[in-house]
Amino acid sequence: MLNNLSGIGAVQEALTTTNKLLAEVLAELKETNAQRLAALDSQLAALNVAVDKLGAESRQS
Repeated sequence: MLNNLSGIGAVQEALTTTNKLLAEVLAELKETNAQRLAALDSQLAALNVAVDKLGAESRQS
């Protein structure tokens, strides 16, 4: 039924292109977020080590 409408092919093509581009953006965002989470994890681990070290030093005093 929709294929009978004039110009629907161009709209369908534009939507297909839009969906493809959105999928590419989503993949890039997922990668960026994964990298940021990995960096944050590393920073938090280093902070935990520093806090544990400070706690150990304060207990020795």
